[in-house]
Amino acid sequence: MFSIRHAIVSTGIAVVLAVVAVSPAFATDTKTISAVKNCSTWRVTATCVITASDPLKSLIGSVITYGGGPGPHQFDLFGVGTDVELVTAQGQGSAPGFCRLNAAIGVGHCTFSNGTGRLNTFTADLVVTNVGSGNWTLSGTYSFGLGQEGNGHNDEN
Repeated sequence: MFSIRHAIVSTGIAVVLAVVAVSPAFATDTKTISAVKNCSTWRVTATCVITASDPLKSLIGSVITYGGGPGPHQFDLFGVGTDVELVTAQGQGSAPGFCRLNAAIGVGHCTFSNGTGRLNTFTADLVVTNVGSGNWTLSGTYSFGLGQEGNGHNDEN
């Protein structure tokens, strides 16, 4: 009986060690991001353009489109929120998302996930704050799934 119990405990320990050793290979490396988007053409285009990003410089020039783009806005950014899409400057990738804004205090929240192309495995969780003149800050965390470094994902791109 002792040998069976010993075998079960030993097997359990081996499984736990194997899981702990393998887990980092499937984890993500979450980092902080600070960006600025300009929404001066919002009423005409329902878009904002990212004008600054630290560290992901490759996001500069990217366009965030709200609720399907220009024309009659079929969304409620100030109530329940709306679907959005982030598209990189040269169309090298995109990531769907969701945003909601509290107009009374000029603060909102956006999330992005499951990107494609250059934004493959991209996720972000961002607080959005109005800083005036059509500019808004985006501050929070982002990550790319590990194993994606070969696709050009690094802090300077």
